[in-house]
Amino acid sequence: MEFKNYIEYLNLLESLKNQKTSIFNKKLITTKYQILGIKIPDMRKFAKEIIKNNQENLILSKQEFFYYEEILIFGFVLADVKIEESERILKIEQFCNVFDNWSVVDSFCSSLKSVKKNKELYLNFIRSCQHSENLYKKRLSIVLLMDYFLDEENLNEIFSLAFSLNGEEYYISMALAWFFATSLAKNFNQTLLFLENNINNLSPALKSRIISKSRDSYRISPENKILIKQVLTRNSL
Repeated sequence: MEFKNYIEYLNLLESLKNQKTSIFNKKLITTKYQILGIKIPDMRKFAKEIIKNNQENLILSKQEFFYYEEILIFGFVLADVKIEESERILKIEQFCNVFDNWSVVDSFCSSLKSVKKNKELYLNFIRSCQHSENLYKKRLSIVLLMDYFLDEENLNEIFSLAFSLNGEEYYISMALAWFFATSLAKNFNQTLLFLENNINNLSPALKSRIISKSRDSYRISPENKILIKQVLTRNSL
């Protein structure tokens, strides 16, 4: 799927429009951008072809967008292209400014495999997001911690960093609940102890969401789900 300029690129995206997928996605995603209905696996494949054809500069030079899929493909290209990691992080900083929904954030994070080999660089980036007013930038930080840092030896530092990004905004609170539920599945005892020690700092909404996310997890045993609920509701009884 080659194209000569950005207009041809947009025309190509428009030709892939799928009304059924578009209608379905609009039920799940609230965004100001138009949704064409291109499936995510197809967009990932398209991004790889863009890099293979050395067309990534044309894509990554774009700063304003019209389509939801246009933003996702930008993110997939940014995640995969071979550049210096410090340069990638600078581009991520700029990319955060166009986020307006959870789907772009979460899909981009899952693609950003270079985090695995550059953890200290990304921890510094995540630390810099603690006081950001951009809620999707903070969500990105929490999801990055969940996707790439829950195998660390010093998990308490990771827990504290994730918790420092906490906020009352729904999409931040949900990301943090998802983070802790995932960690409970991977590191049950250490995660539950952290939650118990910080119980007074957890809002009722966050406690409820952690319980709900844990209850939905197939990786947490029924017995452990009971313990999670007991710990997180103890002060509410």
